[in-house]
Amino acid sequence: MRHPALAALRPAAAACLLLCPAAVRADDRAGLSRIPGNLLRSVREEARWEGAGTLLGSLASVVALRNSDKGGFDGDLDVDFSQHQRLGRRWADAGAWAGDGAVLLLLTGAFYASGRLLHDDKVRDFGQMGFEALTLSTVQTYALKLTARRERPDGSDHYSFPSGHASTAFALASVAASEWGWAAGAPAMGLAGFIGFTRMEKRKHYLSDVVFGMGLGIASGRAVWKAHHRKDPDRVSAAPVLFPGGAGLAVRF
Repeated sequence: MRHPALAALRPAAAACLLLCPAAVRADDRAGLSRIPGNLLRSVREEARWEGAGTLLGSLASVVALRNSDKGGFDGDLDVDFSQHQRLGRRWADAGAWAGDGAVLLLLTGAFYASGRLLHDDKVRDFGQMGFEALTLSTVQTYALKLTARRERPDGSDHYSFPSGHASTAFALASVAASEWGWAAGAPAMGLAGFIGFTRMEKRKHYLSDVVFGMGLGIASGRAVWKAHHRKDPDRVSAAPVLFPGGAGLAVRF
């Protein structure tokens, strides 16, 4: 069962989306109006070498872990979780709550609003990038869920692959690591890992669901951050490079 607080958080998140555009300055509204274009650039960024490599690596891990829904290491680990609750119900519920999309959406809104009130562009931009990363990872996650139709370990439905909690949590953590370095990124990644673990302990996901969700989230967060920071996101440049004993061609994507 979902945490009772989510019943209030979901309408609050929806209200935030409806009311925020009217509450911000004209220049902020102009920035928010660029979100659709930012998302399109992020999709192109995700198709580049870093994003594609992250997704392919995650997919290779899924293939290695998942021989069948009830076999291989995926199935063996799920059997273990069905018999042993290492964290306990309270921690597992806390992880489910912390990784819920409504909670993460309100978190990004809080960063954006705080940046506005404190006149801190970096905090405000993190809130916007976080929202875009959540949007990109969520759309891709649910497209895959509807395509894969993998049954959850507890048999509750057929939307196990990939883990939405893992993809959104790691997307936000990836933006934090990219924007502020590992001083912020390491705790964020640790929290995202905790959220992914609790989803397995609650038997809502197999390990491969969480692993691919992690890769998808990291790829989405990095793509959004690079789309915001790359001056020429669609340009491929090449330049000769000289080094001792020879020369080469450096290609920048």
